[in-house]
Amino acid sequence: MSGTAHRVLVLGAGYAGMAAAVQLAARTRRNEGVRVTLVNAEERFTERMRLHMAATGQELAGFDIAGMLEGTGAGKPVVTGRPGPLACRPWDS
Repeated sequence: MSGTAHRVLVLGAGYAGMAAAVQLAARTRRNEGVRVTLVNAEERFTERMRLHMAATGQELAGFDIAGMLEGTGAGKPVVTGRPGPLACRPWDS
């Protein structure tokens, strides 16, 4: 991969998206030609397995996605602010 820049875009910070972003960033951390960016609708990771607790009024622990990615080598996450298809916009370099 020397001399070639690679950009990896992971869509969605669910369990699979978080795992993919963290693992790929950790494995390619020493390779400056690889950049991993995670895109999600919200800044907070939602533990879907605990949504029944939220439905009954229990407070869930807050997991900030940027904090979870800190130290992994992944770039700052991009937050769209809305669920669903992403608005078309240029990808920052």
